Amino acid sequence: MANNNSNEPEFLKDALKFGINLGLDRINSLLDKLGNPHKGLNVIHIAGTNGKGSTVAFLSSILAQNGSKVGIYTSPFLERFNERMRILNSASDLDAFIDDDSVGEIPNDKLVEYSDMVKKASQELIDGGMEPPTEFELVTAIAFLWFRDEKTDIVVLETGLGGRLDSTNVMDKPICTMITAMGMDHSDRLGDTIDKITAEKAGIIKPEVPALFLDPDVTLLLDSDEANLVRTTLVNRATELSAPYSFVKPDMKQQVFYSSEEGTMSFTYAGREYTTTLLGEHQIQNAAMAIECAQMMGIDSRIITLGISKARWKSRAEILSKKPLVIMDGGHNPQGILSFGKVLEGLGITGEGKVNVLIGAMKDKDMDSMLKLFKELLPNVQTFFVTKVNNPRTFEPDVLYNKIKFVYNRDDFSEDKVFEDAISATEEAWKYTQATDSSLVILGSLYLAGEIRGTIRELINAGR
Repeated sequence: MANNNSNEPEFLKDALKFGINLGLDRINSLLDKLGNPHKGLNVIHIAGTNGKGSTVAFLSSILAQNGSKVGIYTSPFLERFNERMRILNSASDLDAFIDDDSVGEIPNDKLVEYSDMVKKASQELIDGGMEPPTEFELVTAIAFLWFRDEKTDIVVLETGLGGRLDSTNVMDKPICTMITAMGMDHSDRLGDTIDKITAEKAGIIKPEVPALFLDPDVTLLLDSDEANLVRTTLVNRATELSAPYSFVKPDMKQQVFYSSEEGTMSFTYAGREYTTTLLGEHQIQNAAMAIECAQMMGIDSRIITLGISKARWKSRAEILSKKPLVIMDGGHNPQGILSFGKVLEGLGITGEGKVNVLIGAMKDKDMDSMLKLFKELLPNVQTFFVTKVNNPRTFEPDVLYNKIKFVYNRDDFSEDKVFEDAISATEEAWKYTQATDSSLVILGSLYLAGEIRGTIRELINAGR
C-alpha cells in the first residue's frame, strides 16, 4: 500500500505483474517444495470485507498480553514492506510495539534469506511447467517459513482476497475461523451478489473447527434482505462442515465515550467495559470478535481487557498528537468518511473550533460524495492543504482543490495551499496548525497516510 517499498525484494516486485490470480494449486505446490512450513503452525484465520485488520490487531494484542509468541500476517503494508509479517513475543514485545511500531517486523536479512529460498523453489516449479506464483503467494510462503523457524505459539492470519481460493487458505485444522463484517467488494472476482461473496469468504470454514461470525444485522453496509442472505450462507456452510459456530452481536446503540486527552474510546460488551485507542464505533464489532475468540480459548478476562487497551492499528482514526490535535485516517469511501466523522464528533472537533485539513486522494474514488459528507461533519474548515499522492491514480491537486471549493462554496481557500508534493504539504500544514493554534485532520487515502506518516510524526516529535 505504501509508496516507499524499497525494502521489498526485487523478485517480489517483479511478481506483481502477474496480478491477482486466485487458486490454491500454485501455493500448495510451492509450500510442498519448501517442506510444507505451514503444517506445524497453530492458526486463527480471519476473513471478511471490513474489519479484518483491526480484528487481527485486537486479537494478536490479547494473545501477546497472555504470554504467547504471536505471528501476525496482514496486507497490504502502509510504510514498510516488512509490516506484512510480524512476531510479538509476549507482553514485553507488545509494550515495545506501542512505543515503536517497527518492533517485531521481519528483519531485512531474514526477508532476503527467505525470499531467496522461495525464489529458488518457485523457479524450479516454473521450469517444471507451473505458471508463476503471484506476489501474494510468494509473500505468504515467506511468512510461513519465518513463523515456523521462529517457533511461534500461534499465528493470526488475515486473508488477502476472498477466502476459499485465497493463498492463506491452506490450513487443515486452524484453532478458529472468523468472518468479520460483510459487504459488496471485489465483485468482479468473488461474485456479483452478497451471498456469492459471503460463500467465498466462508471458504475458510473448516470441518469441526469453531467459527465466529459477526452478526450481519449490526453492520451499516447491509439492508435486511442482504443481512439474511449473509446469515443463511454462513449457517449453511458451517452446518455442512459440522463446524460449531456463533454470531457475535455487540450493542451498536450504546453510548460510546471518547477522550481527546487520552486519545481513547470506551464501550461495553457483554456487561464489561473496555477502552481502546482504535477509534470509531465500528471498532466495537472488531473488538467483540477478538474478545469472543479469546474467551473461547480460555484467556482470563483481565488479560483480554488489557489486550484490547494495548491494540494498535495505524492510520485508522489514529491520533498522532494530542496538543495540537493531529488525527489521521485512511478512509477512502463514503462509509469510511461516515465512520471517521463519528470519531471527530466524539472528540469534539466538529464544532466551531479551528480545524485544518490535509487531503490527497485517488481519482477513482467517489470524492464528490465524500466531500459532501465531510462538509456536513466539518462545515467550518479553516484551511485545506491539498496534495498530490505518489501514485499513478492520484487526483491532480488543482482538480481536487476545485472540487473542495465548489462543495464548500468558499472562495477564501488559499491557492498557495495546493501542493505537487505530499511531504511539502505536510510540513506546511503542520507549521500552519502550530501557528494558528488549531487542529489538523489528515484524510483521503491510505496511500497518502503511508507516504507522510513518518514525516508528520517527526515534525510532531521535533515540536515537543
